[in-house]
Amino acid sequence: MIILVSRSERRIELLKRFKFKFKVLYPKYEEEILEDPIKTVKTNAINKVKSVLNQYLKGAYVGVDTVIYVDGETIEKPKSLEDARRILMKISGKWHKVISGLYIYDNTKGIEVFKYVETEVKFKDLNEEELEWYLSTNEPMNAAGGYMIQGLGGLFIEEIKGDYYNVVGLPINLLYKTLLELGYNPLTK
Repeated sequence: MIILVSRSERRIELLKRFKFKFKVLYPKYEEEILEDPIKTVKTNAINKVKSVLNQYLKGAYVGVDTVIYVDGETIEKPKSLEDARRILMKISGKWHKVISGLYIYDNTKGIEVFKYVETEVKFKDLNEEELEWYLSTNEPMNAAGGYMIQGLGGLFIEEIKGDYYNVVGLPINLLYKTLLELGYNPLTK
C-alpha cells in the first residue's frame, strides 16, 4: 500500500491523474525553514511521515516538501498577502530554483529513501499592475514561492529547466521510479 502524507490538494490530484493507487494521511507536523533548502525539504518530508507512523497502516509512506531558493533565501508558502508581495517581487525577473524533497519509509521492510529534485524557473519581470492583479486572485497564498505554474501563475513563467511536475509540487516521475525500485507498483494494488 502507498500512503501519501500530505494536505496538498495538488499532490493528491496529481496522483489521481496518474492513476496511482494510494491512501492519504494528513501530517501532524508544522513545516520549518532551515538555512539550507535541501535540509529544509528533507527535514520536513521526513517529519511529515514520522508524524503519522502511529496509524498502523503497512506500506510505503510518502512525504514531500517543496521550497524555492533565490538569492540565498529558502522560501515556502507566503504567510500573508504582504509576504506574498515580497516573495513575488524577490523572484520577479529572475531565475530561481524549485526544490522538492521526497522521503519514502517502507515500514514493512524497514527501508527509507530520500531523494530530491531541483528545477530552475525564470519568472517574468512583473510590473505593478500584474503584481496587484495576481495578488488579488489569492492564488499566491497557496503555493511555495507564491505562484502556481499550473494555474494563473503560469502566465509569468518564461522558461523552466527540469521537471515541470516538480514545480507543481510533486516530482511524479521520481516518485514512480523510486516506488518501483522499492517493489511497489503504484498503478496496481
